[in-house]
Amino acid sequence: MRKVVACWHCVLQRDKCGPGDTCDRCLKRSQRPNAECGLGCSRVRLWELVSSFLPSIMTSMHENSQLTNFVALHIRQWSNVEVTLRLTCGQGLPYISCKVYEFAPKTQELLQQFQYTTDTRTGKCIRVQKSSPPLGMIQLNHKDEQRYDRYINDIVDNYLGPFAYACFAEEQNDFQRTLFLMMARLRPKADDEVKLLKEVFRLIVVTYIMGHTLTIQEETKEQSLRQLRSYIPGVYASFCSPRMTNRQLKYFFCRLHQTIMTNVLNKLQQIFKSSKGCDKWTSAFCAVLGLAMAHEDNQKTIHLVTQTKAASHEMSVQDAEAQSDATCEDIDGKFSFIMGIFRWKYNRGYNPLRDSEQDWMSKLKDPGAIQFAREVSILVRENILAADYLNRRQRIKICTANQTQYTSRLVAQFLLSFWLPS
Repeated sequence: MRKVVACWHCVLQRDKCGPGDTCDRCLKRSQRPNAECGLGCSRVRLWELVSSFLPSIMTSMHENSQLTNFVALHIRQWSNVEVTLRLTCGQGLPYISCKVYEFAPKTQELLQQFQYTTDTRTGKCIRVQKSSPPLGMIQLNHKDEQRYDRYINDIVDNYLGPFAYACFAEEQNDFQRTLFLMMARLRPKADDEVKLLKEVFRLIVVTYIMGHTLTIQEETKEQSLRQLRSYIPGVYASFCSPRMTNRQLKYFFCRLHQTIMTNVLNKLQQIFKSSKGCDKWTSAFCAVLGLAMAHEDNQKTIHLVTQTKAASHEMSVQDAEAQSDATCEDIDGKFSFIMGIFRWKYNRGYNPLRDSEQDWMSKLKDPGAIQFAREVSILVRENILAADYLNRRQRIKICTANQTQYTSRLVAQFLLSFWLPS
């Protein structure tokens, strides 16, 4: 049993599990009328879901071999012109200082780049092709990963307010930004909960970085690019990004992305498997909510990656849509499983969101956590469009941005599950 581990139903009900594809207790449970078996007899460890949440369609391009082949395919030779760039992932956020070198391109691939923006009037995603300066790092030093890890920490420790506005800038409604800032104001008492909440924020930040282009800080752009032998005035527009450098930096952030996602899922599994009652509810809630925000951002990135491949004629439009849809559906399914575990552990006996006016001090044991739950409950109730939802199980919508089919969908699904019958 130590090798196969107990299934989640037996873990949550504190039952003795058994071996087999379906344990004896789950088999008997499935034969009872009206038995809820939504989790199935699953023994999956949550950290094993990383490969589904960060699929190869996103990560394969950032593997060392892929990056080496990409350089060999598109770069003829490097020059000795060294340029120091200040790159940032969003307005109001700190910059990364990066020493790069000019190269002579073998093809035109690295002299152009697709960037995506949202039309504020229509809410539609627009692809723009921009010129990209021929700059890249000659060598990737794995020790630099620590520097980029500190960059993520810097944003989490000092810039969560500006980050919230950058991260949710494209939304037509401030629902998710408000929710994020509520989490940012939360101050857990226990050290392990403080560490988990910080790791959740690190996950959201690194997911945002992986889904957005790192651009040259506008006030230093001209001064840096004038040093290039190939520099032509007026060629590089605002939000300029060296495509090669951007891809090399994503190599490091991709590795950090996988590590941080694994840490959050591993800690969440420990909370789910613990025998403690409601006192870890807030930490588990923030972890699942943070995963929902990260997954939504990943799903947008997956669609943009396949759209770019279709625009570059690497695959057909039909294949790109089919691949992105299938990948996103897999993420939906795995996240629904995690939500199901949360409901099994907490919703039947503890529901601080639905029953926010009750006295939760004896169970949550933290006035700050109680106030947080009440604020979230009010926010969700204020944004429910269907007034009769609490009386009928029906599909409803949250008043959030709708520029893509994935915006706030998983967040809404998780939050609204607290009002569904257990």
